[in-house]
Amino acid sequence: MSFFLFLLLAQPDAASLLKQVDENYSNLKVFHIESDSYSSSQTDNSSFWSRSRSTLILESPTRLRYDSSEPNGSYQVVSDGKTLWRAAKHLRQFIASPIIGPVFDVKDGGNEGMSAIQRMRFTMPGSRKRAARLLKAEYLEDETLLDSGTPVRCKVVDAEYQPVELQTQIHRKYWIDPERLIILKESGYSIGAPNFMRPYENFRSESSATYRHVHLGKLPANQNFQFDPPSNFGEVDKMEAGMNRARTIDMIGKPAPNFKADTLDGVSTSLSDFKGKLVLLDFWATWCAPCRDQMPKIAKLYDQTRDQGLVLLGINDDESIEKPIEYMKQHAYQWLNLFESKPGSIRRNFAVDGIPTLILIDREGKVIEYQVGSGTESEEKIRAALRKQGLKLD
Repeated sequence: MSFFLFLLLAQPDAASLLKQVDENYSNLKVFHIESDSYSSSQTDNSSFWSRSRSTLILESPTRLRYDSSEPNGSYQVVSDGKTLWRAAKHLRQFIASPIIGPVFDVKDGGNEGMSAIQRMRFTMPGSRKRAARLLKAEYLEDETLLDSGTPVRCKVVDAEYQPVELQTQIHRKYWIDPERLIILKESGYSIGAPNFMRPYENFRSESSATYRHVHLGKLPANQNFQFDPPSNFGEVDKMEAGMNRARTIDMIGKPAPNFKADTLDGVSTSLSDFKGKLVLLDFWATWCAPCRDQMPKIAKLYDQTRDQGLVLLGINDDESIEKPIEYMKQHAYQWLNLFESKPGSIRRNFAVDGIPTLILIDREGKVIEYQVGSGTESEEKIRAALRKQGLKLD
C-alpha cells in the first residue's frame, strides 16, 4: 500500500470530521477566541449588510470576558468569579451584580442586559452543531489560513443541511485545522422565505466568520477579569432599549445633528454649510454589497435632482480612505463624499446601526425620511419625500 493511499484511508470522511469538531467544542473548558463576522440578507424588496467583531475569553463558567462590536450595539460581559458586569456601550450603561451561578444561566437585567448574555452564548464554540441535520459533506481542496499570523493547513469541507421551517436550502463551508479539530473560517448561505407573514417572498442570507485568534487550554497569567466602567457610563439595575426602528422614527421631525468631516480630497465640510437646502445623507462603504447595488440608483436620482437644489452627501467611515476615493473615481460618481477621521460619531448621532442608510433633511434642517437597507421600497419612499418637497422626478 502506498503512503498516499494509507493517508487517504486514515483520513476520516468529511461528515465524521465535522462530528469530531462538534465533540471537541462540546468539551472545551478554557479558551480565548477572537472573530470577525459578516452577514447579508436580501429579499425581493430590500437588502441589508452588516459586520461585527467579538472576543470571548473563558477561564471557568464564572471567570470570563466577552467584548463585541455589532451594528445593533456593542456589549461587554465580564466576571471575576464574584461580580458579574454587563455593559452596553451604545447606551453608556452597565449592571453590576453578585455571581449566584453560571454566567450563561443569568436571566435578568432588562432586554439589553439579556441581549449581552445571549450574544455571548451564541459566540461559544459549541453553540451550534455542525454535524446536526447534515445531508451530505465532502472535501474540497486543502487551503492554508493564518491563525494569529501562523500558517495552518486546513481541511475544507462543503456541507449541505436539511432545511428547517421556511428555508429551502442551507449550505455551509468550513476551513478546519485537523490537528486541533477547530474551525478557522466558515461561510454559507440559506434560501427560503423571510418569515411566516411573507411566505411568498424570496429571501437569501449569507454569512461568514473568520476566527483570527484561537487559543485552547491554559490561558496566560495576565488575564483581566475586572470591569472598569468609563466615566461617562451610568450604573443601572436594568438596561432597556427600544427597537432600533423606534430610534430612527424618533429622529423624524427633529433637527438633524450638525457634524463636520473632510471630503475625500481633504476639504473640511459641515452639514450647516448647506443650510436652506435639501440634503440627502448616504451612509455606505465599498465592502457593503447592498451599498454598491444601490449606487447606480443613487446616481440616477442625483442626476434628476442636482439642478433642483438637492445636496447629496455620501458618508464613509468604515474603511481606509483610499477605497472610496478609488471607487468613486472608477464609477465616475460626482457627488460629495465625506470621510470621518474619528469613525462612528456621525453614525451614532444619526442612530445608524447598519448600511446602507439614507436620511433626508429638509430645508429647515429637520429629518423628514429615514430608510435602512436598499431596494425598491427604500428608493420609492425617498423619492416620495422629495416630491413632497416640490422636486420633479421621473
